[in-house]
Amino acid sequence: MIATLLSLFSLFLSGFVIMLANGLTNILVPSRLSFEGVSADNIGLIMSMFSIGLLIGGLFTRRLIYRVGHIRVYAACAAAAAFAILSCYLWMNEWLWAAMRVLTGFCIASTNIVADGWLSERATSSTRARILAANQIVILLAMFIGS
Repeated sequence: MIATLLSLFSLFLSGFVIMLANGLTNILVPSRLSFEGVSADNIGLIMSMFSIGLLIGGLFTRRLIYRVGHIRVYAACAAAAAFAILSCYLWMNEWLWAAMRVLTGFCIASTNIVADGWLSERATSSTRARILAANQIVILLAMFIGS
């Protein structure tokens, strides 16, 4: 079991970094919007766009994986999430920020779906629960530290 978890270390590490950044942006985005004088109602709407992106990502990631493959979806979504966060800090536009929150949610959902697929593929029926539990520990720990 330990050997299996160690062989998945790079996947756990990449998921940790992505979720660490996500936890950090969940604190920084509303702080920056508040600093810019955006109303609390609009901050709430912008932050809720992340959930819409998660929903869309959950619905459409499977089709993307079938079309282009796991590796390309994972890499493209990680890059798109980085682009979304960086573009928000270049331009102060509430509509842009809302759209980028949707994109970030989509990308987070997609990377998690791809990672869970990879983990399930590597696991046997006796180790699947432990491997997926280790992944959840890594993800939740990263979000906790990021916040």
